Amino acid sequence: MDKDVARIVRPENKLKKKIGSDVNLREILQPDVIQNAQQVIMDKKAEFLDWASEDLAIMEEAYYKLKTSGVTPPLLEIISRHAETLRDRSGTFGYHLGSDIAKSLARYCALSAPINQHLAIVIRTHMDGLQTVFKDHVTESGGLIGMELLQGLKKLVEKYPPA
Repeated sequence: MDKDVARIVRPENKLKKKIGSDVNLREILQPDVIQNAQQVIMDKKAEFLDWASEDLAIMEEAYYKLKTSGVTPPLLEIISRHAETLRDRSGTFGYHLGSDIAKSLARYCALSAPINQHLAIVIRTHMDGLQTVFKDHVTESGGLIGMELLQGLKKLVEKYPPA
């Protein structure tokens, strides 16, 4: 095979293979089992808001250091890592707008090399959006306001690209 030729490999994504061939899916995918699993997730929603608050506090501390001492890759890494954590958890608990904002922030921080002078503005704007989502309990996509917020963040990132 020519080493310059790309080859597409489709990963095995069959649920049966992932959970084991000895497991009966009909037993797992019962309405009452799914409902109980959903209830467990919803019972954790209050804890999620505490977790989100902790992540935002750590990000705020890193942002403060970034503003006072200058932007450094370790500070960007802290913000990016906690934004990724928020992205991962937010959708599970119905905060899809928070997930989208956190994804944009994490991506921006990860791609910001070399460090540019507008970095702090873009980070602050994303963090303000996240604060609003969780403080005001903006679930799902946030409707029209959520779309406008994401569109504004997109324009900001386009105006001040990370690289």
